[in-house]
Amino acid sequence: MNIGAMIQYYRTKKGLTQKELANGICSVSYLSKIENGSIVPKDDIIEMLFNRLDVNFTEITSYDTETIINAILQLYKRISESHLAAAKETLTILDRIITPFHSKECQNLFSLIRLYYFIEIKDIEEVEKLAPYVLELEGEFKGEGEHEYYFNKIVGLYYSFKAYPSTAIQYLNRAKSILQDLSLKDPEIYYLLALSSTRMQKPAHSIYYCQIALYHYKENLLYTRVADCYNLLGLNYMQLEAYDISESYFLQILNSKPMGDNPDIQLRTYHNLSVVFYEKENLDKALEYIEKALQLEVTNYEQVNTYFLKASIHHLREEKELALENINIGYQLLSKAPSIKFQHKFYILEHQLNNTLNTPEFIRKAEKVLIPFFSSGGEKRTLKLLHKILADIYFEQGNFKKAAYHYKHIADTNKKLR
Repeated sequence: MNIGAMIQYYRTKKGLTQKELANGICSVSYLSKIENGSIVPKDDIIEMLFNRLDVNFTEITSYDTETIINAILQLYKRISESHLAAAKETLTILDRIITPFHSKECQNLFSLIRLYYFIEIKDIEEVEKLAPYVLELEGEFKGEGEHEYYFNKIVGLYYSFKAYPSTAIQYLNRAKSILQDLSLKDPEIYYLLALSSTRMQKPAHSIYYCQIALYHYKENLLYTRVADCYNLLGLNYMQLEAYDISESYFLQILNSKPMGDNPDIQLRTYHNLSVVFYEKENLDKALEYIEKALQLEVTNYEQVNTYFLKASIHHLREEKELALENINIGYQLLSKAPSIKFQHKFYILEHQLNNTLNTPEFIRKAEKVLIPFFSSGGEKRTLKLLHKILADIYFEQGNFKKAAYHYKHIADTNKKLR
């Protein structure tokens, strides 16, 4: 390993000049020769330089490629099993150890698994920073067996996180094929396929994949993941309008230990129960569960979803001021946790509340921006709402050709929802 290049790397990373680093240890010219590889410094000089850089020289040079790869795979395993506190500890160690001087294999795999971690903890800023780099690594992972599997799975998860389920399914199906070829087991791939199928409004496909994942999660006593599956099954039966079955899955979570004790799981479950009662038009009960969800300390991203639902409930209750108040809270949260999907959803709801759906501005945005966005994202219910709004507007204007076009899309969406 090139000692001089490493010293220069850590010095630059720490923001020190050669003079600042060398002060009291060696001359600037001596340090310059170390960094350009002209001389090999004595051990005591190396130790003093690395101590000033706050870097454990023994630690970063004692790990070979195989050891680092195994540590990265351990990080992957902890994330996949939702042991995120333990994953964070491993990530912190690897962040210290891995440098640009390690093999490309180590660096690429670590970048991929770091993306996985930040998606799981919903750190949007870190995800957006890292994703473009990781997406360019596809060729590096091609033909690399398990590592190619990890790439397709995590990229599929990324597109699911970004609300592009159709693209997510392409990568997840590739991952599933690789998994089968390698005769490996990973229930998470089936859960992710189920999740994307739910978002594509394909409940039958989702239930099939979810049951496979659920069997393995129960077998391995991964209760957090079992709760994820129950929540997903509840959502699928909600799409099938089997609301009592849906409600029973959500209540199983809340009434089961240790599943029902996890605040993140409680939040999603309360939110989903609120949606059940929203669909059943029991708005008082829907609001009751929303308030329970909002009492929990959760990420801004999760809160955005909950405040959108709360605003929608107040809209149905014809409580305009309360609805607008919750929309404003949602916009404030979006400034900290950006989401184009919810930005658009709040925009639509705001125009519904203000009776400004028939303005040229809204119509133009609905046709040019909103419909294409929700078409690519697979959100058929929001898509159906937009087509209904535009169809009614054009019908009232006497533009029957355009009205018919949007009414036809509503009928097509209804067929796909069945």
